[in-house]
Amino acid sequence: MTVAMETSTRFSEHPAKLDLVELQSLTNLEDIQEALRLLDAEESLVDSELDQVLASKSDVYDALEGLNVIRPKLLKISNETENMVENIIKTSYTAENISYKVRQLDFEQNAVKEAIKKIGDTQELRECINGLHLAIETKDYESGATLIRRYLSLDPLIFDEGFAYFAVSAAEYEDNPRELLENARNKIVSMVIDEFEAAVRADNQKDIGRYFKLFPLMGKEEQGLDKYSQYVCGIISKQAQENLAKPVSTATFFPDILMNLFETIAIIIDQHTPVIESHYGPGKVLRVIQRLEEEGITRGRRIIDSFREERQISRRIAEINAFNNASKKPPTQNKASDAIPEPKTLDLLLNELVMICQRVHLYQRFMRSRAQSEISILKSKHQAEDVLISENAEAYDEHGLLRTSELAALVQELTGDCIAMESFYLTRSVERAIKMDEYENGNHTSSSVDDVFYLLKKCCNRALSTYDVECLKAMITVINEVLVHNYIGVFQKRLSGSISTEARDENIIYMVLLNDVDVSCDYLQKLMEEVQNEALKMMSALKDGEKITVQTCLASLNDPGAQLKQILQTSLAQLANQRVKPRIRPILQESYKDVKYLLSEEEYVESENSQTFTKRFVGNLDRFIAIFKQYLTENNYQQLMSHLIETFASDWERMIVQFKFTQLGALRLDKDIRALNAYFSTISGLPIRDKFTKINQIAVLLNLDQVYDIYDYWGDKTCPPTWRLTQSEVRKILGLRSDFRHDDIAKLKF
Repeated sequence: MTVAMETSTRFSEHPAKLDLVELQSLTNLEDIQEALRLLDAEESLVDSELDQVLASKSDVYDALEGLNVIRPKLLKISNETENMVENIIKTSYTAENISYKVRQLDFEQNAVKEAIKKIGDTQELRECINGLHLAIETKDYESGATLIRRYLSLDPLIFDEGFAYFAVSAAEYEDNPRELLENARNKIVSMVIDEFEAAVRADNQKDIGRYFKLFPLMGKEEQGLDKYSQYVCGIISKQAQENLAKPVSTATFFPDILMNLFETIAIIIDQHTPVIESHYGPGKVLRVIQRLEEEGITRGRRIIDSFREERQISRRIAEINAFNNASKKPPTQNKASDAIPEPKTLDLLLNELVMICQRVHLYQRFMRSRAQSEISILKSKHQAEDVLISENAEAYDEHGLLRTSELAALVQELTGDCIAMESFYLTRSVERAIKMDEYENGNHTSSSVDDVFYLLKKCCNRALSTYDVECLKAMITVINEVLVHNYIGVFQKRLSGSISTEARDENIIYMVLLNDVDVSCDYLQKLMEEVQNEALKMMSALKDGEKITVQTCLASLNDPGAQLKQILQTSLAQLANQRVKPRIRPILQESYKDVKYLLSEEEYVESENSQTFTKRFVGNLDRFIAIFKQYLTENNYQQLMSHLIETFASDWERMIVQFKFTQLGALRLDKDIRALNAYFSTISGLPIRDKFTKINQIAVLLNLDQVYDIYDYWGDKTCPPTWRLTQSEVRKILGLRSDFRHDDIAKLKF
């Protein structure tokens, strides 16, 4: 059994491929029989395949017959192909010979052209030398510049050729042609420079333009641009010195002459750019802009230094620091400073200082924009390094302007002084506004609110006008500190005391303070929106990081706004608790005097006509709230009414459950509720339905026809969670109906 399994396994893997050696090695009968069976199978398979081949014999013969038919054609094609190959080889050989001869001809032709060009260049060289000497003698600078341009366009290799040296030098001149031309070039350049400088001294605009155009022809572009820059810088310097020498006659003297300086530079760039580009090429104005930047820094620094000296900025900063340091000391050690800057004086000075910072920023933005457009052209032509006027290219930024500007450093210093003075000015002005706070009868607020927010708006506008993100950030911080310590702190102190219920004037003062806080919240929100709108205009020219800084610092104004709202809510709640809530119950009690709900039909009709309770209550409450309506702002009045209505609803609920009711009395109560609901909606302008929900539910219960009608409102098919009354309260209220049996009420199942 085991041997049979091994045999089956041995031959089943490759039944159609039995090896002869393997067959000869078989000794077991079963293996031999299995191998014989497989050989029989293989023989059957081979016989089948042979039958298929024999069956397709006619097809094979047909195919061979077809080949015999096309054999003559194939032989003809083969012969023709061999002939064609021989022709192609002969043609290729002929073409190669022709190509070789053409190359030889091209080489000889190029040699002839080169010889002709050398002869022409040599002739050109002679003409340039002779023409330059003639131009020098006759001072014909235009012709001389044109000849120099022709000389510079010649192939430099011409000067290394012995033929040119022999043809030019040996004939008339002893020197090398290159030396002759360079000497002549330098001579004409020197003469043109002299003539240009003479034209500048004579202020001859025609000659200045004439000689300025010659420098690029002579290959002296940089020298021409530098000479021209010196000329326009001289104009700027003279004008700036004349303006600075004038007497200081106005409060904006220094910003005005600084603006005049920057406008002059901008006009020169705008007006002279087309001339420079037409003769020197696009992008070359950058070199002039860089010279003008240096001159602007020099003249701007002198103006700012004169401003600091004339306006005594350092002295005023020292006085402010001394005052601030003295204020931090204990009262016993604090001595009043003799020299305290007046806020009015600082206000004028700050306006002037901010104008200077603003104009410098606008000037720098203009210069950066113009330089950027020029250097982008030069970079596209790989000429940026050639135009930079400093040997150290790293001294310039990506815009082609100086990385470190003394003018920018001065303005940064001025910005720091501005923040210090603005902080002092705002703090002192707010303190003075609160100290001089006045209230005029008929107004909702006192004078300090408008005064303080006028000051805040002015300071924000000045900070925005500097176009300096750090200045705006610092100023917003100062505003937050002044609001918290010098403004909001005052309200916290004044509103923290108790409220008198008798003194009318004290109540009015308290309400005016509430109005001040309420209006301050609105003003602060408007201030944030206005500053944000102005900042958005400024942010279009800012980097992404600077934009985030502006948005963050503006958002910080929400903090004092939140404090003001918290103070307002707390103080209104205090007013409601101490002045309003204690009066509601007495008014209700007085209004309910001689009023009942245990009514017969005749009593109900009489109550319908008299409406005693509602008329009394409305009259009493109108007289009580008249002072609040007169003196509170609309927002404060509404919030106070909200507190009053909540107190009234609670007190009325407790008072209602002290009455007994007939069904007609319950109907009377329902009408009273509707009347007062409409009344409170009218006087408050608020949605009050939710505040009367519990009272309305009491009226519903009292107006049931019978006790078991409660299941229409409170049962499996209703929504109990909407009810504000508990089960015990429902039973208690139903017990107020004189015609409801207590046994029926006790049997109710919820």
